[in-house]
Amino acid sequence: MPDFHTGLTLLVLVAAGTWTVCGIAQWYGAWSDAKRRGAALVEAQKREAKALLKQIEDIERLDTEIRDSRVDIATTVTATAARREALAHFEPPAPVDIYVPSEFPASKRDRAWVVRMGRDGADGARSSEATDRLLLVWAGDHQLAMSRGRQLMGRRGYDAEAASRLG
Repeated sequence: MPDFHTGLTLLVLVAAGTWTVCGIAQWYGAWSDAKRRGAALVEAQKREAKALLKQIEDIERLDTEIRDSRVDIATTVTATAARREALAHFEPPAPVDIYVPSEFPASKRDRAWVVRMGRDGADGARSSEATDRLLLVWAGDHQLAMSRGRQLMGRRGYDAEAASRLG
């Protein structure tokens, strides 16, 4: 029969072995948890790195667009300056002279007509005068407008060629 010291020694060895196995199990659990957390951190780092690279690419694309826009703005400013310079020296053509014998209509039925008067061939036009003139007359219809134009300008060597309503 085993004596008391041997049983106690055996009990201490079993307890030490159990304690060692439990310690190793705890150490292994902590190590695997740390490894799992490390892997999760590495994955998070990879995701953040991809997001950062995408943001860098977006910034580079925007920088390129800004550079192109500055070139376009410079081109537009140059073209605008050239157009502005051209417009500064532009003189519009002289307005067409319209002879107005009467400012107001003679009756309520009369409407404004523009009659184009051409130089009558019998009198011969002076070289310094324009060959066509415009005349504003008040008349009720086309025929009356042509007739009124002939009355006003016929003595001066012009004949009514066409009439059109004003407005």
